[in-house]
Amino acid sequence: IRDSCTTASNHITIDGNRVWGNSHWNPYHSSGISMYLSSNHGGGNDPDGYSNRVTGNLVWNNYEDDTLGEGQQWGVTDGNGIIIDRNKESGGFGRTLVADNVLADNGGPGIMVTEAQAVDVLNNTLYHNVRTRVPTVMNNGEIGCNGGYNVRIEGNIVVPREENPNLFQDFSCKDFLLANNVWVRTRAPKHGASNITLKTGTRVLKAPRLVASEGNWTVIGEAEGRGAR
Repeated sequence: IRDSCTTASNHITIDGNRVWGNSHWNPYHSSGISMYLSSNHGGGNDPDGYSNRVTGNLVWNNYEDDTLGEGQQWGVTDGNGIIIDRNKESGGFGRTLVADNVLADNGGPGIMVTEAQAVDVLNNTLYHNVRTRVPTVMNNGEIGCNGGYNVRIEGNIVVPREENPNLFQDFSCKDFLLANNVWVRTRAPKHGASNITLKTGTRVLKAPRLVASEGNWTVIGEAEGRGAR
């Protein structure tokens, strides 16, 4: 799929796709999978626990070219793997599930929650994202929460690039849970005593690849029981 985006929508499922090669020269700051301004259209919220789902996708090589934002106030900002974006503005109170996705070699964070509420980020595998080397992107972390509220980040595996400064970045994120994640970096986020920190270079995936569709993402070693299944 070349760019999967929903706007002002509800009761959406994006499941089992391969999403790659998006956003390179898009001046509107897009990502691989984007749920933007989710709303309360189409009946009651969370009929079976969630209103929206992004599950079981392989998402890679989505990035904004470094020159895309030249002359603009914010420059390059996105090119994320998955972004749940600004549902607080649109009154989208339904819960969103982001689970069992593999995200590799994207320009921004593998997963970004921006000004969004009621989001569960569960059991995803993030590998060598944040490839874009501009400050507006590289400081966001493999998982970012920017102005989010009621966000649960649990059971994920994060294997960063060596030059990536952050694994998780909290920009005024309120009421968030960070638990049972595996960080493969000697120094990792301090949030949450239940998170597991492994030494840089620890092997936790059978055969990861920057091209996600070519990798074997079976979880091994100390990370077993977490990440995408």
